[in-house]
Amino acid sequence: MDALKNSLVTAAGGLWIVLSLVVTFRWSALRRLMRVNSLFSESRIVGNFSNMRDMFFHHDMNAKTDAPFELPVAPAVMPESYSLRGTSQTLADWKAERRVTALLVLKDGKIAFEEYLQGTKTTD
Repeated sequence: MDALKNSLVTAAGGLWIVLSLVVTFRWSALRRLMRVNSLFSESRIVGNFSNMRDMFFHHDMNAKTDAPFELPVAPAVMPESYSLRGTSQTLADWKAERRVTALLVLKDGKIAFEEYLQGTKTTD
């Protein structure tokens, strides 16, 4: 009985050491895995998608030019409501139902409307 107990204690100790080493040396991979598992969590989704570069390996791409093309701006007033297939809805309700984080409207190749919601920014 004592031999079995000693074997179990030794096995548990060995397992603890292995787990400790994995956590120590693979912490960044484990942290990414935990973040990915909560990617679509309702309380974290906005922050997760706004900070993707912290969650995944990435490589910044260099533009082929030092002066990238910027879209011209031609501000337009957005309607308060719209109708689609016989159904009317306010734009505010549409954004709230979909938990919209950003809305960009282009018209004739120009930025007509740009809005960031739920704490997002132009740099997200």
